[in-house]
Amino acid sequence: MIINQFDKTDFLRQYWQKRPCVIKGFIKDFIDPIDEHELAGLAQETEIDSRVIAKVENNWQVTSGPIEDFDTACNGNWTLLVQGVDKQIPEVNELIEFVNFIPHWRLDDVMVSFSIENAGVGPHLDEYDVIIVQGKGRRRWQVGLPDEYETLIPHPKIRQIKHFNAIIDEVLEPGDAVYIPPLHPHNGIALAPCINYSMGFRAMTNYELLNGLFDTQHFKSNTVKRYQDPEQSISDWMNRAISHRASTNHCVSQAELQALKSNMISLIKSQSTNHAIIQALSNQHLNREVLSEEQQYSHNDVEQLFENNAVIYPLLGLRPLYQEQEGTKQFYFFADGETLNVDIALKELIQMLISDDEYQCDIATLNRLTCTAKDEWIKLIRTVLNLGLWIYEID
Repeated sequence: MIINQFDKTDFLRQYWQKRPCVIKGFIKDFIDPIDEHELAGLAQETEIDSRVIAKVENNWQVTSGPIEDFDTACNGNWTLLVQGVDKQIPEVNELIEFVNFIPHWRLDDVMVSFSIENAGVGPHLDEYDVIIVQGKGRRRWQVGLPDEYETLIPHPKIRQIKHFNAIIDEVLEPGDAVYIPPLHPHNGIALAPCINYSMGFRAMTNYELLNGLFDTQHFKSNTVKRYQDPEQSISDWMNRAISHRASTNHCVSQAELQALKSNMISLIKSQSTNHAIIQALSNQHLNREVLSEEQQYSHNDVEQLFENNAVIYPLLGLRPLYQEQEGTKQFYFFADGETLNVDIALKELIQMLISDDEYQCDIATLNRLTCTAKDEWIKLIRTVLNLGLWIYEID
């Protein structure tokens, strides 16, 4: 289960969600895009999720961020973990390009950790896929197969397992990676002070997805149907009335349950639900600044950006999504929980906007559009700027 020459297609066919593997030289000549001091700086920020997990003799400790006193938190064998570093450091965000063969909607974030020698977080299970890239230092990784493992709770914020048999037992050097499918036990111990980059791939449960849909406002009135009593229920009511069986009023019949579920299934099959699902998947909860009314770009402001061939940038870590669509007049795309749409004729421009690290407001491109398309494109650029999804940085 050691890959010396990485091939994306072979990896997806042989390993993805099937079995773990170590990928030697996954990133050639790897140089850390962040060091432990910068990572500690991020851990002091209020809006960033961070923690220190330490083992002092046989006792586990957890200090949740923001970390104000590292001397107190960093005792014994300790590890500093910071979530969502791809949304903070452009060079960490660039690591995502090495897994661009997996759709963006599956990627959660890049967690970066720093461990001193002999430190780790203990043997445990994760319910999602993860690719962990080794930065500076060396770490010994042991990975096993899914099974019924005894759970240990050595601290209220730590969930571990007691023991597993390793089918992988390898030491990773800088640029190496380990892929761990869901529910495969694993344990990593630093053999020297080291940094790791964990790219986690989310897999929502059906309940989480359904719950996420309740937060969207994408359902159109023509797809929302009120419950109507089935004929079978009305017939049952008549029989109850004749027999004076009032106690059965407390019962929900199978026919009524089926009618309620049919209504839900009808909604789930609608195009509105397709949009609502993607809207929910796109929500990264980024720390973006929605411009106030006084700060907002006007139509004329955006026209001026095009006149100046200005460059705008997506918010760091932003990963927009869209649905494959055929036979529609509108092209929808979704960014950080926002729904945006344009005429289908502007589809290629949208794909260019959301695929590149920067977008040049090219006046020549704008002038090639029809008057209607030109106004719509300016309106779209204005909207994404005012929502804080793209940013224009003044030199």
